[in-house]
Amino acid sequence: MKKKQGEMAWAIVAGGAAMLAGVIVQRGLKSGWRAVMHEDPPNVKELPIEPWRRALTFTMVSAVTAGLATLLSQRGAAAGWEKVTGEPPLRRLKR
Repeated sequence: MKKKQGEMAWAIVAGGAAMLAGVIVQRGLKSGWRAVMHEDPPNVKELPIEPWRRALTFTMVSAVTAGLATLLSQRGAAAGWEKVTGEPPLRRLKR
């Protein structure tokens, strides 16, 4: 595969993995919040009027979950890419 085509293909694969992870995280956050807090999660537009504790808790849980989802989706996409193409998706940095 040509370098430019490979870079474009990887961008599509990585972007697709990130979008899928975003959808999964959103759904997981809503159902997880409901299961633990026994109420609907705060709406982002309502955060300025939410109590500080609830707003901070939701923000921290969201950030950690999104960070983990990004890490897992990108590593999973890279592993799949390497399995299909036989080479890593990105060149290693020169030292």
